[in-house]
Order: sequence, then structure tokens, then C-alpha cells
Amino acid sequence: MRTLWQRKKLLLYTAVIILIGVLLLQLDVKFKDDQDGLTAAEPFIEPEIIQTELMPKDENFKPIAENDLLILKFDVTSGHFIVEDKRNGNIIRSYPDPTHWDNAGIGGIWLNHLASPVMFDHIDFNLPGARPLQASLLSSNGSISDIEWIDGGIKLTYDMPDLGFTIPVQIRIQDDYVETKIIDAELKEQGKTNLLWLRLYPFLGAQQSVGQDGYLVVPDGSGALIPFKQKSMNINKIYQEPVYGPDYSFQFAENSRNSVKMPVYGMKSGNQAFVSVIEQGGEYTDIFASPSGVYSNYNWIAPQMTYRSSYNVVTNRNRNRGFKTYNEEERFGTDRVVRTYLLDSNEADYVGMASRYRKFLMEEKGLTPLKPETSGVPLYLTILGADTEQGSFTDRYITATTTSQAMQMVQKLYGLGIERMSITYLGAQEDGFSNLGGYYPVDQRIGGNEGLKQFVAFAHSLDIPVYLGVNYEFNDSGNKGYRARYHGVRNLAGTLIELSRFRDTASVVSKKYIKNVLQKDLPKYKALGIDGLQLIRTGQTTISDFNSKHGGNRTQSIQTQNEIFTMIQESLGSVQGDDSNHYAVGTVKHIHDITNDYSYDLFSDRAIPFAQIALHGLVSYTTEYENDREQYRNDFLRDIEYGALPSYLFTAAQTSQLKSAYGIQPKSSYYPDWENEAVREYQRYNEALGEVQGQFIVGHQQIASGVNETTYANGKRIIVNYNKQPYRHNNVEIPAQDFVVMEGGSNP
Repeated sequence: MRTLWQRKKLLLYTAVIILIGVLLLQLDVKFKDDQDGLTAAEPFIEPEIIQTELMPKDENFKPIAENDLLILKFDVTSGHFIVEDKRNGNIIRSYPDPTHWDNAGIGGIWLNHLASPVMFDHIDFNLPGARPLQASLLSSNGSISDIEWIDGGIKLTYDMPDLGFTIPVQIRIQDDYVETKIIDAELKEQGKTNLLWLRLYPFLGAQQSVGQDGYLVVPDGSGALIPFKQKSMNINKIYQEPVYGPDYSFQFAENSRNSVKMPVYGMKSGNQAFVSVIEQGGEYTDIFASPSGVYSNYNWIAPQMTYRSSYNVVTNRNRNRGFKTYNEEERFGTDRVVRTYLLDSNEADYVGMASRYRKFLMEEKGLTPLKPETSGVPLYLTILGADTEQGSFTDRYITATTTSQAMQMVQKLYGLGIERMSITYLGAQEDGFSNLGGYYPVDQRIGGNEGLKQFVAFAHSLDIPVYLGVNYEFNDSGNKGYRARYHGVRNLAGTLIELSRFRDTASVVSKKYIKNVLQKDLPKYKALGIDGLQLIRTGQTTISDFNSKHGGNRTQSIQTQNEIFTMIQESLGSVQGDDSNHYAVGTVKHIHDITNDYSYDLFSDRAIPFAQIALHGLVSYTTEYENDREQYRNDFLRDIEYGALPSYLFTAAQTSQLKSAYGIQPKSSYYPDWENEAVREYQRYNEALGEVQGQFIVGHQQIASGVNETTYANGKRIIVNYNKQPYRHNNVEIPAQDFVVMEGGSNP
């Protein structure tokens, strides 16, 4: 029997335990999500002792290759390299700048990571409930073997016998770049663990913020700057996004970030800068950027090369239950090649980075400068034919613009002075724009095939090209014999990939099936007399497809899409893209709806026209429709600043008739309301951009807050003032929310 005191003491202990439990339940506990583009970082560990011996010693580096511009040095003890730029004496290291190493701001295993040439995540699939573990060459007692001198550099292997990994690497210099390569055929996993991702030389060029005028450049939207800061207020945030967007067959985190279109990133520090291009394996790579104050006091940016991803296995018919697993047996196999271009001191900024990327596109991808026939800019006009909306018993057809009405529209605009146009006819298929999967024949209710032929012939009489807008990426109609069960994209578990589209979800169509269907449709399109196709979404998504007949990995997805572009180009003469990934820019003639902003991260400073600097003069582009913008004046000015051409979406029907349409619900599309405004804006576009269509952008800067200047190769400069007050720059006044054009040779 317990005494009264014992019973009271027991009750007291029980009450304390209950109180602690209640307090724990009220705590706001957050867990790390590695899949999110804005990822929580590991907590800081302040070191008690800094192990300075981890840093490679300068005397250990020996020259192994040299060309007219660069010297490559290698240290056989650490596995690191140094590149010296003979033009300016600048040095880039494959490890953090050792100047402030004693203030690395981190300790423990992360100090080993900072000094390692290789860092990776691995997992033991044999252990129930195993979680990924992070390691590096130094933390896993790795070594260097099989050193072999090659033309322009060196080949070696990083061995981690404790884990069973051997990672073969090649380093070489050529022209103005150093190229690193992971040789996939020789990469081995012989232990119990498997690779998930790997970062090769992740801290190449890493710099602390002390006394530095510097920034990281990330391919977020049009491009964005992450400035070097002495003390970061966001110590748990990093930038991480997959090149060419998420792979819907594997697990990914939904977010509102812009998809990465360019396989490129860079860093500026003082009077030196580099830009890195992922030349091979970009489809299996994340861009990973860490500002100072997150994992250490270093600012660094690197490619994170994915070898395995998790995916969901669905266990019930409603698809709302399942579990996560990995592709254990097979890793994503392709060589991983990154070229890091060293910029001369007078080019050490984001303009220099984008210009060098442009040169890469020309030298390696075959892009050639545009040769405009006239000085006037074209207006890109999209005409909506039809759409559908929900009716009482069945869907109701909405006639937006018949082919005869389209003729009248174009004739009126032409007569008002817009003599250069490029037209896309959208929603011409049976049942209109939101009926996905088949685009021939043209619906009789807007004029049918004959009506479209007549419209095309009329446009051609005015020397205006006509494109047909098509979206083969989804099929919700069963057109062309499509059956999702046989022709849709599947993940590794065999589950069909379906995405929200208009009125419902629609299955994503296998790329090889799209190619087969298009091949049969092209002769029909050619008979209509059109000049090409505007591909909606093709060139915008890259998905691993485990469809047994039509599937392919991400590498094959890119290859198939490029084959589709080429096939259309050869058959019809031209193809246009839709916010296309940069693997498509070699074949698309024009890009619609190109992203012109960034994702407004707390640690990013501002958007930059990195993509536009790289593409202008090689590929023409437009942004969102002028008559469908949130900030009409600001977005117009940004078009002028970024060199984008004018675009409109017009209908002959009143906009109110489309307010309940499944596919397109424009803000204001009735063309009589816009024709005079379109003429005025078109004249302003011509004033700014008429003489620079084929010119490269060679300069861009922020003169003052809200005042930016763009310079073209022919010397023409455009100064844009976003402020609500006029701004005077030397002897020139830029009106409020307007721009001025300075001809070549002018010097305000």
C-alpha cells in the first residue's frame, strides 16, 4: 500500500508530465523539406577550433595545361585545381577563397564539406526507413587515384571505399573556360549505398562578403541577382530549382517560383566574374545557390547533379494514399559536363555573363544573328477563334472570331498603319480552344478549312505570316485515337500523370506519341497554307516517361522535342515556341510569353534581363499580351527596356461573351476597343526597337532607382523611367513613366 505522501508525490509527477506534454504539443515545430525550391538549411554550428590544415597549400599546385588565355594548376594531394587568367591575373579556385578561411563561420562535418572537391547525398536502400545521408570526399575518408594527364588537363578518380563509390572526373581548359566532367560510364556504386545527388567542386569561386562588391546570378525567370551581404537576415533560405522545370514523374514540391529555362548561373566578385553553362546533363541538375550566412560565411553557387529521385506509389483507386520510394535499380545516366567561362575584368558583370552565354549559343548550338528585312517591328497578333463554356445540358460553343471577321480585323489594323504583323490563330479546332488533342479540321462554325485558307491567302497578300496555335501536350477529347491508358505519360510505378487543365484534369501525352501524331497532321496543315505552328507547352516541359511503348527519360524527352521542332520547320517553314526552354532556341523562330521577371525571393535583389541579353538579336520574343496585363504601363516599359516586341490577343466578340469560357477568359479582347491604342503603342515600339531587331544588347545598368538603361551594339541607348516623377540624367530629361531613345554617338 502507498502512503498518502507517496500518492501525492505520484500525482505531482503525473501532473508535471502532462504539463510538459501539453507544452510540447503547442510548440511550432517545422521540418526540413529538401524538395522545396526555397529550402530550410541546416542550423549553424559555431566551431570551437578551425582546422586550417584542411585548405590546400599553394605550393602543392603544379601547372598541367596552358593556352593563350588560361593556366590550369592541379594539386594531387587535395584533388583541387586553380585556373589563372593571363589577361588580368585573376585566379579562380575549385575551393573557397582561403583569404578568410579562419572565419568560415561553420565547423564540424560542414568544414570538411567546404574543403572537399566532391559532396553528395547517399542512401542505403537495404535499411528499413533509411534516410539520405550527406557526405563528402573528406568526411568519408576518400582518396584520389588513377591520375592521368590528358590534352588540356587531367583525368582522375575520387575513391570512397568506405561507401563503395568511385567518381571519375575530367578537368581541362580550352579557350576561355575550364570544363569539368563526370564520366558516367565509369562511375561505380559497389557498396551498400547509392547516390542520390552529387556536387562536383561546389565551392568553385566561393567568396565571403567581406569588402566585396559581388552577387550571385541565378536563372530565375529572366534572371535575378542575389547580392553579397555582410549579415544575411535569411539564414535558413537557399535557392534550389531544377533546370528545365520539375519532372512530374517524380516527387516535387509545388511552389510559385519561375521555372528555370536556362542551364546557366554565375558569380561576380569585385573585378572578376565567371559564368557557368551546364553543357551536358542539365536535365538532371538543380541550380543550388547559398548566400553568405546559410551554410557558412561563403557565398557559393553550384550545379547539384541528380542521380535518383523519389516518386509516389499509389495504393488506392482514389489516388490519395500511397508511399514514397526511390528508383533503386537505375540511376539517371549521362555524362555531367559544366563549362565555367572566366570573364575579363571589363566584362565582370551580369551583362558580360549573358554575352558570353550568347556566344556559347552561337558557337555550340548553331544560333545565327537575325537579319530583319525592314526596320519596323512586327506586331504579334493572336486571334481567338472559339472556346466552350458550361451549358444547361451540354457544353455551349462560343464563337469569338470567324475567319471572315479575322480578315476584317487585320484589314482594319493594316489600314491604320500596322503593316507588319505575325498572326497566330488560336482555338480553330472543333469545339474551340479548350478542346485538347486534335486541331484539324477547322470548326465549320468559324469558317472551316476553306475559311481559314481564304484568311491565310488574304494575310499573305499583305505579306503577313499566319501560324496555327496547337497544344499536343494534353488530350482530353480522345481525338486522333488517343487513349491515356496506352499513350499517356506514366511514372515509374505505372501511374498516369494527370495535371489540372481548364475544366478538369487531363492526361499528359507521351512525347513520342505527339511526334507520331504530328507527323501525320503536318500534310493537312500544309494544305491550309499556314506558315508554321505555335507549339503551346511543347518545349516547356521535360518529363521522364515510363510508358512502355512511347516513353523515354528526360534526355530523350529533350531529343524528341527537338525532333518535333525540326520536323515542323522542315515541313511548314517555321515554328514558334511558348516560354520555351533554351534547348529549343536553336529551332524556334520566335518565343511567345517569355518570362520577364523573377520570383521575388526575400534574399534576391532584383530582376535582370539575362535571358533577353543572351537572346536578343538571335531569337525574337514577346511577353504577355498587352491587353491582358496587370500593370499596363510598367509592363509596357519593361518590354521597351528588355527589347520585347508588341503582342495582343483580339476577338471580334465582346469580351463579356468569354467570361465563363473554359480555356481563355481575357481581361479585354474586343478589338474595336483596342485598335487605336494598339496603333499608338505600336508606334512607340517602333521608335524604341525598330532599328535594333537584329542588334545584340551590349549594356544594361540601373542609373538610379527606377531608371534603367539598355545599350545595343549599334550604339543606340534606351533609358526607361518607371517612376511617377521625371528624372534628369545629365542633359536629358526622361518623363515620368516613359522612355527616351539616344541614337548612337549621343552622350547624355
